[in-house]
Amino acid sequence: MQKYRELFDIIASYQRILIYGHALPDGDCYGCQIGLRDVLRFAFPEKGIYAIGTGIPQLANYFGEMDHIDESLIQGSLGIIVDVSCLRRVEMESVNRCAYWIKFDHHTPHENESFPFPFALEPERVSCAEVVVDFCLDNKLYIPPSSAAAFYLGILTDSGHFAFHGTTQHTFHLASLLIRQGIDPKKIIDLAFYQPPEVKRYIGYLKKQARHEKGVTYAYMKAEDWQKFGLSFKEAGDLVNSLAGVKRCKVYLLFTEDENGAVRVELRSNANYEVQPIAASFGGGGHRFASGIDYKSASDCPTQAIIDACSAASLYNGKPEE
Repeated sequence: MQKYRELFDIIASYQRILIYGHALPDGDCYGCQIGLRDVLRFAFPEKGIYAIGTGIPQLANYFGEMDHIDESLIQGSLGIIVDVSCLRRVEMESVNRCAYWIKFDHHTPHENESFPFPFALEPERVSCAEVVVDFCLDNKLYIPPSSAAAFYLGILTDSGHFAFHGTTQHTFHLASLLIRQGIDPKKIIDLAFYQPPEVKRYIGYLKKQARHEKGVTYAYMKAEDWQKFGLSFKEAGDLVNSLAGVKRCKVYLLFTEDENGAVRVELRSNANYEVQPIAASFGGGGHRFASGIDYKSASDCPTQAIIDACSAASLYNGKPEE
């Protein structure tokens, strides 16, 4: 594709490249950062190429550590953002000090998240990793085993074990190519979806707190709820999919407060109901069937209004990607 070649030419023109992702990075974001970094390091051994952010520390021993660089290296660098719609949603503020930016993404865009720089955006892809792998293949870039494992992590997690809407024949094609690079799919599944005992106990508690209203299943969890199980805010907020089978519904929601009173809202479709337009209407964003909203305080979070909006969610009638 022309856009992939344009992005490659931009990357080739910079001596230093910093790869950023979104706040509270998931397997897709972290996998894209590590995977793209290692691909570019192999293609351009003379360049300084770094993955910047928190990553997923518990997976770092297997997939790779994030990089820490001196602030002086940021100026004059190319910033690549992955799995994130715009600069204001990037996890690390230092991205704003780069000289120029490009992005790889699969989030459904809206008018409040402009990105006036070159990009590859494929909203129909189930994962951003698919977009990045296609970029590598189109430009005939070697994908080393470390990158293949990281990209597979991204596809696996954002597709929900290849079960979510948006998983296509092409998804499986890319996964098969990555497996041919010598990765261990079973090991990656075990690492990506391992649940320690405290998480399993919290899931049981979470399900008991769930409520059902107007076709929406939801739970509102405060800091003391997840803290007493020894979880982090990110771990607790990531467990939205545990609500999927609590009761038959079209949308399920998880509201999670952090220790300072900020609220993370995760919206998920249970049957092809669009949640991205709903999230966008409340200042959030994401994918067609999986989105989120962040509030600085609980008093700012219109819990009932979000529930009501989700109860009126529309079915997606668009034609899925061939």
